[in-house]
Amino acid sequence: MKRKVVNPDPSHKKRIQKEEKLQDKELKKVIEDKEELEKEMKYKTKPHKS
Repeated sequence: MKRKVVNPDPSHKKRIQKEEKLQDKELKKVIEDKEELEKEMKYKTKPHKS
Protein backbone atom coordinates (compact mmCIF):
# COMPACT_ATOMS: atom_id res chain seq x y z
CA MET A 1 0.00 0.00 0.00
CA LYS A 2 1.26 3.45 -0.89
CA ARG A 3 1.53 6.04 1.82
CA LYS A 4 -0.65 9.05 1.34
CA VAL A 5 1.34 12.22 0.75
CA VAL A 6 0.52 14.62 3.55
CA ASN A 7 0.87 18.31 2.97
CA PRO A 8 3.52 19.58 5.41
CA ASP A 9 1.82 22.96 5.67
CA PRO A 10 -1.22 22.67 8.00
CA SER A 11 -2.45 26.15 7.15
CA HIS A 12 -2.68 25.12 3.51
CA LYS A 13 -6.09 23.52 3.95
CA LYS A 14 -7.43 26.55 5.78
CA ARG A 15 -6.08 28.81 3.06
CA ILE A 16 -7.81 26.74 0.40
CA GLN A 17 -11.08 26.91 2.35
CA LYS A 18 -10.77 30.68 2.69
CA GLU A 19 -10.11 31.01 -1.04
CA GLU A 20 -13.14 28.86 -1.81
CA LYS A 21 -15.30 31.02 0.46
CA LEU A 22 -14.02 34.16 -1.26
CA GLN A 23 -14.72 32.65 -4.67
CA ASP A 24 -18.22 31.68 -3.55
CA LYS A 25 -18.88 35.22 -2.33
CA GLU A 26 -17.62 36.71 -5.59
CA LEU A 27 -19.63 34.24 -7.62
CA LYS A 28 -22.80 35.09 -5.69
CA LYS A 29 -22.10 38.78 -6.21
CA VAL A 30 -21.61 38.26 -9.95
CA ILE A 31 -24.84 36.24 -10.21
CA GLU A 32 -26.80 38.90 -8.28
CA ASP A 33 -25.34 41.67 -10.44
CA LYS A 34 -26.28 39.72 -13.56
CA GLU A 35 -29.85 39.23 -12.36
CA GLU A 36 -30.21 42.93 -11.53
CA LEU A 37 -28.79 43.86 -14.92
CA GLU A 38 -31.27 41.55 -16.67
CA LYS A 39 -34.15 43.14 -14.75
CA GLU A 40 -32.97 46.60 -15.72
CA MET A 41 -32.58 45.60 -19.34
CA LYS A 42 -36.08 44.15 -19.34
CA TYR A 43 -37.48 47.45 -18.13
CA LYS A 44 -35.45 49.44 -20.63
CA THR A 45 -36.37 47.28 -23.63
CA LYS A 46 -40.01 46.73 -22.58
CA PRO A 47 -41.01 49.60 -20.30
CA HIS A 48 -44.34 48.91 -18.68
CA LYS A 49 -47.04 51.42 -19.45
CA SER A 50 -47.92 53.69 -16.60
